[in-house]
Amino acid sequence: MNFGRQASAFPPNCIHSLGATHMLLTALERRTERMTFASVHDTCWTHASDTDHMPEVIRDTFIELRSKDILGNLRVEVGMLLCLFT
Repeated sequence: MNFGRQASAFPPNCIHSLGATHMLLTALERRTERMTFASVHDTCWTHASDTDHMPEVIRDTFIELRSKDILGNLRVEVGMLLCLFT
């Protein structure tokens, strides 16, 4: 195993997964509001009639996601996994 490569791969993969999670939270919020949502990578679309509301949903889901202690939770979960294998 190349631990250096694994360690250097973590930050971009973590950021990418946060972006994907944000997109999913946005899509779920749009679904609860019965509004159309489509996306590819980090680009989102909706109907023209909903464009005024879309930035609010994106902002609110971004704040919701980033308000959580993501790295702290990850540290605890990784610590629990390490205890299982030591």
